[in-house]
Amino acid sequence: MSIAADRTRDLQLELPGSRQLLVIPKELLTQLARFRQTGTTKERGGLLFAEISSAAVVIQQISEPTALDRRGRWSFRPCRVLGRLAIRRAFRNNLHFVGEWHTHPECA
Repeated sequence: MSIAADRTRDLQLELPGSRQLLVIPKELLTQLARFRQTGTTKERGGLLFAEISSAAVVIQQISEPTALDRRGRWSFRPCRVLGRLAIRRAFRNNLHFVGEWHTHPECA
């Protein structure tokens, strides 16, 4: 999924096999767009945290890339130690780790 889509409204997608929506607020789409991989920049990534209900999985927070991540033009390996800490911190705030995000090279 490309985040280059309309960032003036929340992204809502139906989750196959369930009656839930996946919702990514426009503010987080804007935050993710800051990390687009253009030119010769290296891949970047982070974690996705959500509130989950019977109606929706709402992404409420993302983690941003860290200096300890291993990044290359065509690869990304997150720092797992910092990731585990972020997951524990988010869970204490009633947010669930639901996945990772990372960039891919794009045409300029």
